[in-house]
Order: sequence, then structure tokens, then C-alpha cells
Amino acid sequence: MLARMNGGKKPEENSENPDELVSKGTVYERIRLVLEELGPTFVKLGQTFSNREDLLPPEMIQELQKLQDRVEVIEMNVEEILENEFNISVKDHFLNINSIPLATASIAQVYRATLNNGEEVILKIKKPDVLTVIEDDLLLIKDLVKLISTYSEIGSKLNLKQAIATFEKSLLEEVSLVNERNNIQQFALNFKNSKETYVPVVYDEFSNNNVLCMEFVDGMKVTDKAELLNHNISPVTVSEVGLRLFVSQILDYGFFHADPHAGNILVKRDGKVVFIDFGAVGKIQPNDKEILESLIVAFVAKNSHKIVRYLKKMAVSYEIPDERRFENDVEEVLNFVHSTSLKDIDPHVIINKMKDVLKDNQLYMPDYFYLLFKGIGLIEGVGRTINPELDVVKSLHPYTKKIFTKKISPKNLLKNGMDRMMNFTDNIDEIPKELRSVLQKLDDNKFTISSEIKNIEKTNNIIKSSIVNLILAMILGANMIATAIVFVSESGPRVGEMSLMAVLGFIFSVLLMIILLLRVTRK
Repeated sequence: MLARMNGGKKPEENSENPDELVSKGTVYERIRLVLEELGPTFVKLGQTFSNREDLLPPEMIQELQKLQDRVEVIEMNVEEILENEFNISVKDHFLNINSIPLATASIAQVYRATLNNGEEVILKIKKPDVLTVIEDDLLLIKDLVKLISTYSEIGSKLNLKQAIATFEKSLLEEVSLVNERNNIQQFALNFKNSKETYVPVVYDEFSNNNVLCMEFVDGMKVTDKAELLNHNISPVTVSEVGLRLFVSQILDYGFFHADPHAGNILVKRDGKVVFIDFGAVGKIQPNDKEILESLIVAFVAKNSHKIVRYLKKMAVSYEIPDERRFENDVEEVLNFVHSTSLKDIDPHVIINKMKDVLKDNQLYMPDYFYLLFKGIGLIEGVGRTINPELDVVKSLHPYTKKIFTKKISPKNLLKNGMDRMMNFTDNIDEIPKELRSVLQKLDDNKFTISSEIKNIEKTNNIIKSSIVNLILAMILGANMIATAIVFVSESGPRVGEMSLMAVLGFIFSVLLMIILLLRVTRK
């Protein structure tokens, strides 16, 4: 066993390199080697947890990041598979299919082929029985987690069941080639008007859960600086476009490539950036995307108090031991970022510092949050390879302006006003029956209070003020709704392209909001 962990060599054969022998003798490296030996499910499990500094010690994280699939090429009769899957005669649709895989992975193998119309395609074909193997492995992993959570205090605190449930969902989605096809088509829809990226065409007639047929993209590797220059393509431009596209995936659509390393990004001869391999993507729900937008604005504005508030809103759960310390930790990260020259900022350092803050203050974030960290680190690393001056923070500035403009737009103010009105209505409807009974007794003069109320005059003033504030809020909401209706109407006098009444209504809403804020905040 020890010989296998030392790469098949006996211990004495490594005597000339004692440091390497000591390194290979560590518990964490043995864990890594065992995961590699156990197969693709366990390798992907390790790779998933290699970004979870909140759960695992740094030494283990370092080893897990070295995990590589031990992939063996298996014999596949591609023509027979296609005929069985789609009930076709291959010769009627394909001129040729290369029998040697273009690439191989733990889940599928990729072959190059040519359709009868001359179009070059690739065929991604799932390995036989891979789903059965993964499902069996997942059952074993869940049993192990159950044991650890039951009999280990640390295991129960780490919430491993939730982490494994998320891993299972992600892995089963990655195994499904239908899911990958849908991801590609969603990405194509999101960027259909973009002139900076290209999305390969998917051939639905030759695609199902076991086979994915898509256009072959004859592109250059994104980090091949010499090849880019040979085709008169600026590496600096490519790095900026790639980063801009990734940020757009996150902030514009909440749907982003979860593994944007150099092998998954190509550049076409016309300079367009192409993302490939959409087996794993990150998805952000609309509510979380709004919180993320606010978090970014607060980060750029150096507002540690708001950052703390938005992180807590975003967290799945948290048990912050010391709120003041948490805010101080965030403040330290902000001071580090804003005291460092933009060109010298290393996003990896910032990401690691933020991960430390989350771990130290016991915040458990949703999985897409860690995918974001991973993705930004990967795309920034790719960009810096061809453009050492790449500035991630600078790429966020246009989005902060866009987010701020969106937040103060009449449409967004109307939406927020409507949401608050709906919440107010819902709260009224949810008043317990017991309280309604009390109110009924008050109305019927059947309720008596046998206690002395002090400062009754002050209390009455507070009640009156609250009623006035509520009336103003309702008027504000009604005015915003009316303004929105007039805004979309084409009738009436206009100022430029906007309705005069809509402009006046918006100004009146702003004035009402200012008055309401002054009344609420005054002592």
C-alpha cells in the first residue's frame, strides 16, 4: 500500500529525495491518492470540496486542488451507438467519424465527425454504465457522511449532509447531456446579440441524454499568446473581453460557466471568445442576484456595515460569535483592497481573505457563492497569463454605475413600493385571530385595562405621527402606481420622449419620500 502511495516505488528508492518522501507521507496527500484511486465520483467530490475553506483545513485544501482524473480511454463503437440511440443509418447522415477520441474524461469521450453537408461536428458520448457507478458511489458517500455526522461532533457542526446533497445534484446534472445541451442553448439565448462571444450550434436531432452533437469550433487556445498575435488578435483585448463576458454572465443573467479554465475557452480567428463544456454551471436566483448587486456596490463604496448586512442576507445560515469583530474583519479586507494599487491587486489574495472572514465568523454561504470565487480566480488567472496588467476591480466599475442607475429608476422604485405595499397587506392578513378578538372587544367596549399608562400624551403623539406616516406611505405608493401608468401612456403633453404628467408624478414621489424619511428619522 505504501509503495502504491509513493507512485509504485519502494521507500528506499526515494532516499535520494527525503523531502519528497516526507511530503508523500502526509495524511492529506494519502487522502488525495485514495480519492484518485476510487474513481471519478470521488475525484469530483474532492475537487468540489477543494474550494470549501469554510469546511476543511488549509493543508487538505491544498492537496485536493491537485486532484486529477485518472482517465482511461475505452473502446466505443460510435456508429453502433448512434444507430441504436437515434434509430438511423449513420451513412445517411455522416460522411465520416474519427474512431480515435479527440478528448476523454471521466464521464464521456469526444469524437470529431463530419456531416453529409460538410459541417464539422463533435460527438460527446457518455461512457457506458457511468451513471450506475456514480449512483452506487453516491450511496456509499451518503452512508459515510451519515456515520460522520452521527458519531462526530465536528462532522455534525459542518453540515456535511447539505454539502453532499448539493454535490449530488451538481454531479447528476453534469452526467446528464440533456442538461448540458440546455445550458448551451440558454447561454446562446443570453448572448444572442453579443459581438464578443460565439456559442457553438447544438444539433438536436443527434442529441439526447447519452449523446451530444454540436458544432466543431476551430479556435485557438486562449492562453496561446503567440498564436493570437499571429492572427493579429490583441491578447490584452482577449483578456478584457473574457473577463467582461464572465462578469456579464454573473451580474446580467445570474447564469455562469462554473469552470472557466484555459482548456474551456477558445478564441476564433475573428477574435470572438468561445466558452465550451457547459456540464457545470452556476445559477443565481433573482433575489440573490439583487443582494449580490447590492453587495458589489457596498464593496466599491467601502461600506463595511452594508457588506456585513448583505452577507448575512445571502448566507444559508450563520452563527456569528461577535458581530463587531465580523465588521472589523470586513473593514480590514476593504482597507487592504483600497490601499493597494489597482494593478497590484491579486484577486486570489482578496478571495482567500474573504473566505477566511466567512470561515472565522461561521457564515455558511450558498454553493454558487463558492463557484463565483472559483470562477473569478480561474478567469483572472487565464487573463493574467496573456495580460499581466488585467484589472478585475476596474471591470466591475461599469456594473456599479449600471446597478445604481437601475436602483433609482422609476420602474425599480415602483416595484419596491409595490412589494412593500404587498408585504404590508400580507402582514395585516396574518394578524392572529386572538388579536382580532381583542380588537373586537375594544370596539364593543368590553375590554378593560387595569394598569396605569404613563406619559399618555407622548404616547398619543407617537400614535398620531405613525398614522400620518402610514397615510403618507400609502399616498406615495398610490402616486408611484399612477405615475407608472402615465409613464407607459402615449397621451398627454410630453417633455422630450417622456410624459409631462409622469415627470411631475415622479418629482412628487421623490418629495413625498423625502418628507416621509425626515419624519421617520427625526427625534
